[in-house]
Order: sequence, then C-alpha cells, then structure tokens
Amino acid sequence: MKNKLFISFFAAAMLIALVVSLSNPLSASAQLEGVKTQIQDVRKDVQQNIKDIRQGVKTEAQDIRQGVKTEVRNIGTTLKAFRATDVEQFKAKREEAKVQIEKTREATKARLEAAREEAKKKIETQREELKAKLEKIKDERKKQSVEKINNQINALNERMMKHFTEVLDKLDNVLERIESRMTKAEANGVDVAAVKTAIAAAKTAIASARAAVETQSKKTYDFVISAEGNLKLDVGKAREALKADLVKVREAVFAARDAVHKAATTLGQIRGVDELEVTPAPATTTPTQ
Repeated sequence: MKNKLFISFFAAAMLIALVVSLSNPLSASAQLEGVKTQIQDVRKDVQQNIKDIRQGVKTEAQDIRQGVKTEVRNIGTTLKAFRATDVEQFKAKREEAKVQIEKTREATKARLEAAREEAKKKIETQREELKAKLEKIKDERKKQSVEKINNQINALNERMMKHFTEVLDKLDNVLERIESRMTKAEANGVDVAAVKTAIAAAKTAIASARAAVETQSKKTYDFVISAEGNLKLDVGKAREALKADLVKVREAVFAARDAVHKAATTLGQIRGVDELEVTPAPATTTPTQ
C-alpha cells in the first residue's frame, strides 16, 4: 500500500513539474531540483500517513485485547459462582438421599419386626392347635415328625425373609452409590435423564420387593390333619404352599436386582463418569494484565 501511494504522489508531482516547466522559462536543472523537493515532501507525507495508520491499528488492537480480557474475567467469575452453586446442590441432594434411605430402612425394619412378632404369636397358637389335631394319631413317631416339619417350615419362612431383607438392603446401598455418581455427573453438566428414570424404576422395584417380604413375614403354615393315612399328603400341601410363596417373593427381589443393574448400566454409558468430581470453586482472583 505504501508503494502504491508513493507512485500516485510521484506521478502527480511529475505532472506538476511538467506544467511548471512549460509555463516557466527556468533552466532544466532548476526545474528538476524543484521536482525532487516536491517528491521528498510527498514521500514524507506518505510515510507520516502510514505511521498514523499503523498507530491507529495498534491502539485499536490493544483496546480489543483489553475488552476480551475483561469479558473472559467476567465469564470466569460467573462460572465460579455457578460452580459453587452446583457443589452446594450436589451436597444437599446427597444428604437428602442418605436421609431418605435411612428413614425408609428404619420404617421397613419396624414393620418387619412387627410382622415377625405377629407371626410368632400366631405360630404359638397354631402349635397348640396342631397338638390337639394330632391327638387322633396313634403313632407317636409320626406325631413328632409332623410337629418337627411344622416348625421347620415356619422357621424356613422366617430365615428366607431375613435373607431377602439383607439382599434388598445391599441393593439400596448400591443404588445409593449410583445416585451419588449420577448427581456428580449432573453437577458437571452431563445429561442424566435416562439414569434418573432407571433409578426411579429401581426404587419402585425395591419398594415392591420390600412390601412382598413384609407380607410374607406375616404368614404362617399350619397342617390340616385329615387322617393318619393322609399325613404325608397334608404335610406336602403346606410345603408346596410355602414353596409357591417363596418363589413369588424371590421373583420380586430378583426384579429389584435387575432394576438396580439396569440403573448401573445406564450410568456406565456416560463417558468418563467415574472420572468426574465435584470440588469447590477456587477463590476469585484478579488476573494480571
């Protein structure tokens, strides 16, 4: 651009010199000297203009850089504020989930204890009734065998309900960890809608399984003694009834297990979820210019 301006001014100067030479009868050397002086003046003007332009561009660039720095600083301050809010929300959600799980466990435990106590009283009553029913059985060995099997059936039911309760407690613990990791991912701006849906379904499945355990814990199994020759058949009916009931409860517990597994799998599909952390935002500092 500098060369173009110089050429333009040089051409103008030559034109002026030509006009002057035609109208002024000065010597050729004097005219040439005048042209040189004019060319030098034009060159100085061009150089000054270029210098002014460069200075203007430099000043404008500095203003732009300063504006960008200020904007970045403002954005950083805003992000830190959002980050601090996310951390607090994460902590609040995690504590809320823990409290809710603990409340559910305590309430379930209380109901189960009440159900077991109710079942024990019922079993004691049925035991006395069974002895009265067995009075018509003459074979003492058969009487003792029937009473033993009756005790075993009710004890097995109680033992299995305790086992299923422990399994559900473990599933609750696993789901709690899944929800905590999900909350971390959400605090980091990750879309966790699918995980939330899976967790909600798992919670519903666990609640249904606990309800099934509670209902089964209240049940007792008594024998209908028809005749001495039918003892095996009468005992078999009670065993089959217990077996069918345990299968139903087991299916409910397995459904809860599968739902928790699905929640874990859905969470695992989030890339790098195990690497996400929620840490407090650092103190705000003014960046150096």
